[in-house]
Amino acid sequence: MFDRLFTMLKRILFILIWTFCGPVFGQNTLTMENPTTNAANSEQSTSLEESPSDTEASDTEATDAGADEEETVEAESPSADELEQDMADKTPSYDTAEAAFIEGVRFYQNQKYPDAYNAFRQAYFHDPNNKSAAYNLGITAAKVNRLGIAVGALRRALNLDRSFDAAEEHLKELSQKVPAAQAHSGGSPMEKLKKQVVHFFSIDLVLALLLMALTFTGWQWLKYLGHKKKAFEEDLPLPDLPIKALVGTGANLLLIIIATLVVMELILTRATILPPSQSLFTGPNEKSASIFELNQGQEVIVRKTLDEWSLITYPGGFTGWVPNETIFTHTGWAK
Repeated sequence: MFDRLFTMLKRILFILIWTFCGPVFGQNTLTMENPTTNAANSEQSTSLEESPSDTEASDTEATDAGADEEETVEAESPSADELEQDMADKTPSYDTAEAAFIEGVRFYQNQKYPDAYNAFRQAYFHDPNNKSAAYNLGITAAKVNRLGIAVGALRRALNLDRSFDAAEEHLKELSQKVPAAQAHSGGSPMEKLKKQVVHFFSIDLVLALLLMALTFTGWQWLKYLGHKKKAFEEDLPLPDLPIKALVGTGANLLLIIIATLVVMELILTRATILPPSQSLFTGPNEKSASIFELNQGQEVIVRKTLDEWSLITYPGGFTGWVPNETIFTHTGWAK
Protein backbone atom coordinates (compact mmCIF):
# COMPACT_ATOMS: atom_id res chain seq x y z
CA MET A 1 0.00 0.00 0.00
CA PHE A 2 2.72 2.44 1.00
CA ASP A 3 4.75 1.55 -2.10
CA ARG A 4 1.84 2.51 -4.35
CA LEU A 5 1.18 5.69 -2.38
CA PHE A 6 4.88 6.60 -2.49
CA THR A 7 4.99 6.05 -6.26
CA MET A 8 1.79 8.03 -6.81
CA LEU A 9 3.08 11.01 -4.83
CA LYS A 10 6.32 11.00 -6.81
CA ARG A 11 4.36 11.02 -10.06
CA ILE A 12 2.15 13.89 -8.86
CA LEU A 13 5.23 15.88 -7.83
CA PHE A 14 6.81 15.23 -11.22
CA ILE A 15 3.68 16.42 -13.05
CA LEU A 16 3.48 19.56 -10.90
CA ILE A 17 7.11 20.44 -11.66
CA TRP A 18 6.52 20.05 -15.38
CA THR A 19 3.30 22.02 -15.17
CA PHE A 20 4.85 25.05 -13.48
CA CYS A 21 8.28 25.01 -15.11
CA GLY A 22 6.80 25.84 -18.51
CA PRO A 23 4.98 29.06 -17.56
CA VAL A 24 7.65 30.28 -15.17
CA PHE A 25 10.84 29.58 -17.04
CA GLY A 26 9.58 29.33 -20.62
CA GLN A 27 11.24 31.69 -23.05
CA ASN A 28 8.02 32.93 -24.64
CA THR A 29 5.85 33.37 -21.54
CA LEU A 30 4.80 36.82 -20.42
CA THR A 31 7.52 38.52 -22.44
CA MET A 32 7.20 42.25 -22.98
CA GLU A 33 9.78 42.94 -25.64
CA ASN A 34 9.09 44.62 -28.95
CA PRO A 35 7.80 41.94 -31.38
CA THR A 36 10.58 42.31 -33.90
CA THR A 37 13.57 40.27 -34.98
CA ASN A 38 16.37 39.57 -32.55
CA ALA A 39 18.63 41.94 -34.44
CA ALA A 40 16.16 44.78 -34.14
CA ASN A 41 15.66 44.02 -30.47
CA SER A 42 19.37 44.22 -29.80
CA GLU A 43 19.59 47.58 -31.52
CA GLN A 44 16.61 49.05 -29.65
CA SER A 45 16.86 47.30 -26.28
CA THR A 46 18.00 50.44 -24.50
CA SER A 47 15.73 52.94 -26.21
CA LEU A 48 12.55 50.89 -25.93
CA GLU A 49 12.38 51.21 -22.16
CA GLU A 50 13.45 54.81 -21.93
CA SER A 51 11.91 58.10 -22.88
CA PRO A 52 12.90 58.99 -26.46
CA SER A 53 14.33 62.23 -25.16
CA ASP A 54 16.79 60.53 -22.81
CA THR A 55 19.64 60.96 -25.29
CA GLU A 56 19.37 64.71 -24.94
CA ALA A 57 17.61 65.32 -21.63
CA SER A 58 16.54 63.49 -18.49
CA ASP A 59 13.11 61.93 -18.03
CA THR A 60 11.84 64.74 -15.89
CA GLU A 61 13.68 67.75 -17.29
CA ALA A 62 13.26 69.10 -20.81
CA THR A 63 15.59 71.35 -22.71
CA ASP A 64 14.68 75.00 -23.07
CA ALA A 65 13.44 74.45 -26.60
CA GLY A 66 11.42 71.45 -25.48
CA ALA A 67 9.87 73.43 -22.62
CA ASP A 68 8.87 76.21 -24.99
CA GLU A 69 7.30 73.72 -27.35
CA GLU A 70 5.43 72.04 -24.50
CA GLU A 71 4.01 75.33 -23.32
CA THR A 72 2.80 76.14 -26.82
CA VAL A 73 1.14 72.75 -27.25
CA GLU A 74 -0.50 72.71 -23.83
CA ALA A 75 -2.26 75.99 -24.61
CA GLU A 76 -4.45 74.04 -27.05
CA SER A 77 -6.45 71.58 -24.99
CA PRO A 78 -8.15 68.87 -27.07
CA SER A 79 -11.92 68.68 -27.04
CA ALA A 80 -13.82 65.61 -25.90
CA ASP A 81 -14.59 64.83 -29.54
CA GLU A 82 -10.90 64.94 -30.42
CA LEU A 83 -10.05 62.58 -27.56
CA GLU A 84 -12.74 60.17 -28.69
CA GLN A 85 -11.44 60.35 -32.25
CA ASP A 86 -7.92 59.53 -31.02
CA MET A 87 -9.15 56.26 -29.53
CA ALA A 88 -11.67 55.46 -32.27
CA ASP A 89 -9.28 55.94 -35.20
CA LYS A 90 -7.19 52.77 -35.11
CA THR A 91 -6.50 52.64 -38.83
CA PRO A 92 -2.79 51.83 -38.97
CA SER A 93 -0.66 54.33 -40.86
CA TYR A 94 2.43 52.18 -40.22
CA ASP A 95 2.84 48.55 -41.25
CA THR A 96 4.46 47.38 -38.01
CA ALA A 97 4.88 48.44 -34.40
CA GLU A 98 8.63 48.70 -35.01
CA ALA A 99 8.19 51.15 -37.88
CA ALA A 100 5.81 53.31 -35.86
CA PHE A 101 8.11 53.23 -32.85
CA ILE A 102 11.19 54.27 -34.80
CA GLU A 103 9.29 57.18 -36.36
CA GLY A 104 7.99 58.16 -32.94
CA VAL A 105 11.52 58.34 -31.54
CA ARG A 106 12.65 60.45 -34.50
CA PHE A 107 9.73 62.86 -34.19
CA TYR A 108 10.17 63.17 -30.44
CA GLN A 109 13.87 63.95 -30.66
CA ASN A 110 13.03 66.66 -33.21
CA GLN A 111 10.41 68.00 -30.77
CA LYS A 112 7.58 67.25 -33.20
CA TYR A 113 5.38 66.04 -30.38
CA PRO A 114 2.02 65.76 -32.23
CA ASP A 115 3.66 63.56 -34.89
CA ALA A 116 5.46 61.55 -32.20
CA TYR A 117 2.18 61.08 -30.36
CA ASN A 118 0.48 59.77 -33.48
CA ALA A 119 3.37 57.38 -34.20
CA PHE A 120 3.48 55.96 -30.67
CA ARG A 121 -0.31 55.69 -30.69
CA GLN A 122 -0.07 53.52 -33.79
CA ALA A 123 2.73 51.47 -32.22
CA TYR A 124 0.50 50.82 -29.22
CA PHE A 125 -2.49 49.84 -31.38
CA HIS A 126 -0.23 47.36 -33.19
CA ASP A 127 1.02 45.87 -29.90
CA PRO A 128 -0.88 46.81 -26.72
CA ASN A 129 1.16 44.27 -24.74
CA ASN A 130 4.44 46.13 -25.29
CA LYS A 131 5.29 48.14 -22.18
CA SER A 132 7.63 50.43 -24.12
CA ALA A 133 4.96 51.35 -26.65
CA ALA A 134 2.53 52.10 -23.82
CA TYR A 135 5.13 54.11 -21.88
CA ASN A 136 6.18 56.27 -24.81
CA LEU A 137 2.55 56.81 -25.78
CA GLY A 138 2.00 58.08 -22.24
CA ILE A 139 4.82 60.61 -22.18
CA THR A 140 4.06 61.94 -25.67
CA ALA A 141 0.32 62.15 -24.91
CA ALA A 142 1.23 64.37 -21.94
CA LYS A 143 3.25 66.60 -24.28
CA VAL A 144 0.21 67.26 -26.47
CA ASN A 145 -2.13 67.63 -23.50
CA ARG A 146 -3.96 64.33 -23.97
CA LEU A 147 -3.75 63.87 -20.22
CA GLY A 148 -6.37 61.15 -19.91
CA ILE A 149 -4.63 59.04 -22.54
CA ALA A 150 -1.28 59.75 -20.85
CA VAL A 151 -2.57 58.44 -17.52
CA GLY A 152 -4.14 55.37 -19.12
CA ALA A 153 -1.05 54.51 -21.17
CA LEU A 154 1.30 54.86 -18.19
CA ARG A 155 -1.01 52.69 -16.10
CA ARG A 156 -0.91 50.14 -18.91
CA ALA A 157 2.90 50.16 -18.87
CA LEU A 158 2.87 49.63 -15.09
CA ASN A 159 0.36 46.83 -15.48
CA LEU A 160 2.71 45.09 -17.88
CA ASP A 161 5.73 45.67 -15.63
CA ARG A 162 5.13 46.45 -11.95
CA SER A 163 8.77 47.48 -11.52
CA PHE A 164 8.68 50.08 -14.32
CA ASP A 165 10.01 52.97 -12.21
CA ALA A 166 10.11 55.50 -15.06
CA ALA A 167 6.41 55.00 -15.79
CA GLU A 168 5.57 55.33 -12.11
CA GLU A 169 7.53 58.57 -11.83
CA HIS A 170 5.80 60.08 -14.86
CA LEU A 171 2.44 59.05 -13.45
CA LYS A 172 3.24 60.82 -10.20
CA GLU A 173 4.18 63.95 -12.12
CA LEU A 174 0.90 63.81 -14.03
CA SER A 175 -1.02 63.70 -10.76
CA GLN A 176 -0.18 67.40 -10.33
CA LYS A 177 -2.33 68.14 -13.39
CA VAL A 178 -4.71 65.20 -13.07
CA PRO A 179 -5.36 64.53 -9.36
CA ALA A 180 -7.24 61.34 -10.17
CA ALA A 181 -4.07 59.84 -11.67
CA GLN A 182 -3.01 58.59 -8.24
CA ALA A 183 -6.51 57.47 -7.21
CA HIS A 184 -7.51 53.84 -7.55
CA SER A 185 -10.93 52.32 -7.82
CA GLY A 186 -12.42 50.06 -5.24
CA GLY A 187 -12.98 50.94 -1.63
CA SER A 188 -13.88 47.48 -0.32
CA PRO A 189 -11.34 45.60 1.84
CA MET A 190 -11.10 42.83 -0.76
CA GLU A 191 -10.37 45.34 -3.53
CA LYS A 192 -7.65 47.00 -1.44
CA LEU A 193 -6.17 43.60 -0.56
CA LYS A 194 -6.01 42.59 -4.21
CA LYS A 195 -4.32 45.88 -5.10
CA GLN A 196 -1.66 45.40 -2.42
CA VAL A 197 -1.06 41.76 -3.33
CA VAL A 198 -0.77 42.45 -7.06
CA HIS A 199 1.58 45.38 -6.37
CA PHE A 200 4.10 43.10 -4.64
CA PHE A 201 3.52 39.78 -6.44
CA SER A 202 3.64 39.26 -10.19
CA ILE A 203 2.21 36.07 -11.64
CA ASP A 204 5.76 34.93 -12.49
CA LEU A 205 6.92 35.40 -8.92
CA VAL A 206 3.91 33.65 -7.41
CA LEU A 207 4.27 30.66 -9.72
CA ALA A 208 8.00 30.41 -9.00
CA LEU A 209 7.44 30.55 -5.23
CA LEU A 210 4.62 28.04 -5.49
CA LEU A 211 6.82 25.69 -7.49
CA MET A 212 9.59 25.85 -4.91
CA ALA A 213 7.15 25.43 -2.02
CA LEU A 214 5.48 22.43 -3.68
CA THR A 215 8.84 20.82 -4.38
CA PHE A 216 10.09 21.35 -0.82
CA THR A 217 6.83 20.27 0.82
CA GLY A 218 6.44 17.24 -1.42
CA TRP A 219 9.96 16.11 -0.64
CA GLN A 220 9.38 16.48 3.11
CA TRP A 221 6.17 14.45 2.98
CA LEU A 222 7.85 11.77 0.88
CA LYS A 223 10.64 11.49 3.45
CA TYR A 224 8.10 11.23 6.24
CA LEU A 225 6.12 8.51 4.45
CA GLY A 226 9.34 6.61 3.77
CA HIS A 227 10.26 6.70 7.47
CA LYS A 228 6.72 5.66 8.41
CA LYS A 229 6.84 2.74 5.99
CA LYS A 230 10.16 1.62 7.43
CA ALA A 231 8.76 1.86 10.96
CA PHE A 232 5.84 -0.43 10.00
CA GLU A 233 8.11 -2.95 8.31
CA GLU A 234 10.65 -3.12 11.16
CA ASP A 235 8.13 -2.66 13.98
CA LEU A 236 9.73 0.60 15.13
CA PRO A 237 8.07 3.62 16.78
CA LEU A 238 6.25 5.82 14.30
CA PRO A 239 8.05 9.06 13.41
CA ASP A 240 6.69 12.40 14.60
CA LEU A 241 4.73 14.55 12.21
CA PRO A 242 7.21 16.54 10.09
CA ILE A 243 7.17 20.20 11.16
CA LYS A 244 8.81 21.32 7.92
CA ALA A 245 6.19 19.53 5.84
CA LEU A 246 3.37 21.09 7.86
CA VAL A 247 4.86 24.57 7.53
CA GLY A 248 5.38 23.98 3.82
CA THR A 249 1.77 22.90 3.43
CA GLY A 250 0.62 26.11 5.10
CA ALA A 251 2.90 28.13 2.81
CA ASN A 252 1.43 26.35 -0.21
CA LEU A 253 -2.09 27.22 0.86
CA LEU A 254 -1.10 30.86 1.35
CA LEU A 255 0.57 31.00 -2.06
CA ILE A 256 -2.48 29.44 -3.70
CA ILE A 257 -4.64 32.19 -2.16
CA ILE A 258 -2.19 34.85 -3.38
CA ALA A 259 -2.12 33.28 -6.87
CA THR A 260 -5.93 33.34 -6.93
CA LEU A 261 -5.99 37.04 -6.04
CA VAL A 262 -3.37 37.82 -8.70
CA VAL A 263 -5.29 35.91 -11.38
CA MET A 264 -8.54 37.63 -10.35
CA GLU A 265 -6.84 41.01 -10.76
CA LEU A 266 -5.35 40.01 -14.12
CA ILE A 267 -8.76 38.99 -15.44
CA LEU A 268 -10.48 42.10 -14.11
CA THR A 269 -10.63 44.87 -16.71
CA ARG A 270 -9.84 48.40 -15.52
CA ALA A 271 -9.92 51.57 -17.57
CA THR A 272 -9.12 55.28 -17.33
CA ILE A 273 -11.59 58.07 -18.07
CA LEU A 274 -10.30 60.24 -20.95
CA PRO A 275 -12.41 63.45 -21.24
CA PRO A 276 -12.14 66.19 -18.59
CA SER A 277 -15.74 65.36 -17.66
CA GLN A 278 -17.75 62.31 -18.68
CA SER A 279 -21.38 61.54 -17.87
CA LEU A 280 -22.32 58.12 -16.54
CA PHE A 281 -25.57 57.05 -18.23
CA THR A 282 -28.25 54.66 -17.06
CA GLY A 283 -28.34 52.96 -20.47
CA PRO A 284 -26.08 52.38 -23.48
CA ASN A 285 -27.15 55.55 -25.30
CA GLU A 286 -26.90 59.28 -24.79
CA LYS A 287 -30.66 59.63 -24.51
CA SER A 288 -30.51 57.85 -21.16
CA ALA A 289 -30.42 59.81 -17.93
CA SER A 290 -27.07 60.94 -16.57
CA ILE A 291 -26.53 59.72 -13.00
CA PHE A 292 -22.99 60.82 -12.26
CA GLU A 293 -20.09 62.85 -13.65
CA LEU A 294 -16.68 61.21 -13.94
CA ASN A 295 -13.43 63.17 -14.04
CA GLN A 296 -10.43 62.76 -16.28
CA GLY A 297 -7.96 60.14 -15.08
CA GLN A 298 -10.38 58.32 -12.79
CA GLU A 299 -10.01 54.55 -12.76
CA VAL A 300 -13.11 52.43 -13.32
CA ILE A 301 -13.90 48.73 -13.62
CA VAL A 302 -15.31 47.57 -16.95
CA ARG A 303 -18.04 45.00 -16.40
CA LYS A 304 -19.05 44.35 -20.01
CA THR A 305 -19.27 45.95 -23.44
CA LEU A 306 -22.27 46.27 -25.71
CA ASP A 307 -21.55 47.49 -29.24
CA GLU A 308 -20.01 50.95 -28.78
CA TRP A 309 -20.74 51.22 -25.05
CA SER A 310 -19.22 49.86 -21.86
CA LEU A 311 -20.85 49.14 -18.51
CA ILE A 312 -18.50 50.41 -15.82
CA THR A 313 -18.40 50.62 -12.03
CA TYR A 314 -16.92 53.47 -10.07
CA PRO A 315 -16.05 53.44 -6.33
CA GLY A 316 -19.05 54.05 -4.17
CA GLY A 317 -21.25 51.60 -6.05
CA PHE A 318 -22.04 53.79 -9.07
CA THR A 319 -22.59 51.65 -12.17
CA GLY A 320 -23.53 52.97 -15.58
CA TRP A 321 -22.69 53.21 -19.26
CA VAL A 322 -20.11 55.28 -21.15
CA PRO A 323 -19.00 55.27 -24.82
CA ASN A 324 -16.03 52.99 -25.49
CA GLU A 325 -14.03 55.90 -26.91
CA THR A 326 -14.12 57.74 -23.58
CA ILE A 327 -12.10 55.11 -21.71
CA PHE A 328 -8.59 53.70 -22.05
CA THR A 329 -8.39 50.05 -21.01
CA HIS A 330 -5.16 49.46 -19.10
CA THR A 331 -5.61 46.10 -17.36
CA GLY A 332 -7.21 42.78 -18.16
CA TRP A 333 -6.49 40.45 -21.02
CA ALA A 334 -5.14 42.14 -24.14
CA LYS A 335 -7.65 43.25 -26.72
